[in-house]
Amino acid sequence: MPGGRFGELYYWDSYFTMLGLEASGRHDLVRAMADNFAYLLDSYGLVPNGTRSYYLSRSQPPVFTLMTELFEAQGLEPPHAYLPHLRAEHAFWMDGAERLSPGTAHRRVVRLPDGSLLNRYWDDHARPREESFLEDVVTAHRGDRPAHLVFRDLRAAAESGWDFSSRWLDESAPGMPASLSTIRTTAILPIDLNALLWHAETRLSALCERTGDAAGAARYAAMAHARREAVERHLWHPELGAFVDYDWHRGARRQCLTAATVMPLFVGLASDHQAAAIGAALRTRLLAEGGTGHDLRALGRAVGPAQRLGTAAVAGHPGPAPPWRRGAGARDRRPLAVHRRRPLSARIQARREIPAAPQGPPCTWRRRRRISAAGRLRLDQRRGGDAAAALSGASGGGDAGRGWRERQLRSGKPGTAARGSVHWHPRCIDRCSGCHAQLVTPNHCIGNSIQKPG
Repeated sequence: MPGGRFGELYYWDSYFTMLGLEASGRHDLVRAMADNFAYLLDSYGLVPNGTRSYYLSRSQPPVFTLMTELFEAQGLEPPHAYLPHLRAEHAFWMDGAERLSPGTAHRRVVRLPDGSLLNRYWDDHARPREESFLEDVVTAHRGDRPAHLVFRDLRAAAESGWDFSSRWLDESAPGMPASLSTIRTTAILPIDLNALLWHAETRLSALCERTGDAAGAARYAAMAHARREAVERHLWHPELGAFVDYDWHRGARRQCLTAATVMPLFVGLASDHQAAAIGAALRTRLLAEGGTGHDLRALGRAVGPAQRLGTAAVAGHPGPAPPWRRGAGARDRRPLAVHRRRPLSARIQARREIPAAPQGPPCTWRRRRRISAAGRLRLDQRRGGDAAAALSGASGGGDAGRGWRERQLRSGKPGTAARGSVHWHPRCIDRCSGCHAQLVTPNHCIGNSIQKPG
């Protein structure tokens, strides 16, 4: 668990935890963690972003294959023990691939006009994230695209683990900072995701061959071969000497060089020639004091090390939120080297830009409650009423709102809800007959947690 307000299991964060456990000789804990992920695949057909019910619409980078390899070398488990789970995860990422015609997409799979099949990040819902409802509404309000497109792209970026990064944003004008409202995650075919899936297909082919499944081995080997050719054709940038992402909407390679270019080296996808070119690109373009940066010189402009990507984004380099910063909160996941609090004037301005609550039906009870947005209050569930639906746009899997919490909601006593586990959404909510929205903080809502029986 990352810690802080993140009090549950997260997918690819756990892989880095497992690396530490492996180095410490705790192979038993590594296997126990793999068993937990296998349980999630058995129960839901995917490993969700995290173990909360509203995360079931998305996953994270598919590293379960890498997890199982950690303890296999120690002889703790037969190589094929997790083969059914590896198949299930691969099927999740490839859902709908067999029905795609050239130039179309379904969920996480895209078939390019030349017939190449590659994957993207996705989320099944086009609404604000339950864990960052206010931030997503504000972000969509600032852009000029339909809100549901922004919401889905924000969710898809959360599936990538790089939330948030200029890697997913539209290319800004020279000298202008990128805006988070231009996010286009679902239009981008990422090199790291496709490298991981190539590795999974290669691994599945080998395991099927060991278990005597010749047909399965041939099928996965053919998929891995086709993916490798597609990566070579569309994601290798010969001028940069590196792997980059591909914008399938525009039919062009992305020009921003990021640390994701090393994933093909890590899983063995890159050739010796490509590895040498990537090493040179890393030394001259990405390596910086304290870690890696990013380079947009291919676009003919330079970007400073403290580029801000909006109030909910990581400042600086277009990389994923490092694990040691996760506990600081989603709105402040920045590398330690560039960590600073926004000036008070900027926070006040952001507060003023929050869109007004929609008008609901005539109310018999017109009391309105306002609280600070800094409270990080979360939407969990909505029940009935056009005004509540327009405000929330999302529903969670919390309790049914009966008993003590229901009485707290209806009491209307100042401070009563704030002291318990039930809270109001930031800005305001009109409560009236026929219009009722219940909001809770996820960390106090047992109904949202995914727990393994026993």
